[in-house]
Amino acid sequence: MLHIVSPKQSTAAKQIVFFSLEDWDEVWRRNQFICAGLHDKHPELEILWVCPPIDLLHEARRGAKIDHQNRLNCLNSVPGYSRIKTFKSVKLLPNAVARSLNNWYLQMQVRNAVKQLGWESWINWVNDQKARCYLPSQLRIIYDITDDWAELAQSARHRKLVKEDDEWATDRAEAVIVCSEKLYEKKKGRTARLNLIRNGVDHRRYHPDWLSGVEPASDIDMIKRPIAGYTGTLHDQRLDLALIQEVAQLMPTVNFVFVGPNYLSEDQTKQLTALPNILILGAKPYTDLPRYVAAFDLCITPHKVSSFTESLDPLKLYEYMSTGKPIVSTACAGFRELEPLVKIASTSKTFAEAILQALDSSPGDAASREQRLLWGASCSWTERVKEVERVLGW
Repeated sequence: MLHIVSPKQSTAAKQIVFFSLEDWDEVWRRNQFICAGLHDKHPELEILWVCPPIDLLHEARRGAKIDHQNRLNCLNSVPGYSRIKTFKSVKLLPNAVARSLNNWYLQMQVRNAVKQLGWESWINWVNDQKARCYLPSQLRIIYDITDDWAELAQSARHRKLVKEDDEWATDRAEAVIVCSEKLYEKKKGRTARLNLIRNGVDHRRYHPDWLSGVEPASDIDMIKRPIAGYTGTLHDQRLDLALIQEVAQLMPTVNFVFVGPNYLSEDQTKQLTALPNILILGAKPYTDLPRYVAAFDLCITPHKVSSFTESLDPLKLYEYMSTGKPIVSTACAGFRELEPLVKIASTSKTFAEAILQALDSSPGDAASREQRLLWGASCSWTERVKEVERVLGW
C-alpha cells in the first residue's frame, strides 16, 4: 500500500546528499538498494552518501581499530556505481562539551565535499535525523524514517534529543517517507506530505530456482542439518535472547544459525554460543547471503514484540518469503500479518513446536510455498524505487 502526497515542487536537479545511518559497505540495507536503483535508472543522477561521522577520541579510548576503507574527509568511489561518492567526516570532541563546535565542523566538512563536486543545488535526503544539525543547506529535505529511535532503551536526555531532531526534520521536510504502518500512524496528522514506502527484495536472488544452483558458503556447509536460520542485525533490542536459548535447549538436534552484524555484548554472545547448537557466523556481504539462506531448512525471526520493533519493516521478511521456505516468527510486526503463511509463536514451547511442524512437511505445504513466492515477487526493489521517484517528482 502506498500513501503519497506530491511534494511541494518538482525540479530537474538530480543531485542528492544522502545522510545515511550506516556506512556504505558490503552489508546492504534499504538505503543502498534505493540509491543503487535510482543510480541505474537516472544516468544524470549524482549521489553524495554521507556516512555517520567518526568520533576519533571515542574510538581511541575504547582501543578500536579505525576502518580506513573509506578515507576520512575524502570523496570515495563506490565500486560499480560511478556516480555515487561516499564521504566520512570527523567529529572533534564529545558533544557534552562541544556540541555546537562539532556541528559547525561537521557542516563545514560536508559543505566542502559538496563544493568539490561542483554542486549548486541538491536534495538533502535525511535518514540519519542527527544530520539536521549539520546540513550544508536547507534547500530541499526528504526525511526517510526507518526506525522509531525514540522507542529505544536510552537515557531521558538522549530520548529528548532524538525527539527534537525528529520533529525538526518532520516540520521542514517537503516529503516524509516511512517504512511501516506503525510509523505511518504515528506521523499521520503531523505532516500533509507523508508517504508509506515499504522495504523490498531482489526476488530472483532468493527464489528456490536460483538457490538450488547456489553452492552454500563453506562455514555453513559444515553445519549439520536441520538448520533454523536467521539473517539480519543481532541486537538485544530486537532479538529475544531468552527465547532463543530456551528454544535451542528444547531442540538440541536443530542448529540455530545467525547471519548478520553482531551488536550483542560480549557476555550476551558468550551466553548464546555456550549452547552447541547456536552458531553466530557474523556479517556477510549481501552478494553472499543466498549462499547462506540456501542451507536453511526454515527461516526464523525470534524478535521481541516491543514499541521499537513495532516500527520496523524487516528486510528479512521479504527475503524469507522469496525463498518459499517455511518461516517461524514471534508475533512481531510484518510477520504476524502474514499468518498462516508464517507460523506465529509466543512462547519457547510453541516456537519449538512450530519448528517441528515446519520440518515435518505435508502435502498442504506446497500451496503455502507458492503463496510465499508470489508475495515475495510482488515486493521488488524495482517497484519501491518507482515509489521513491514519485516522491522526488521524477
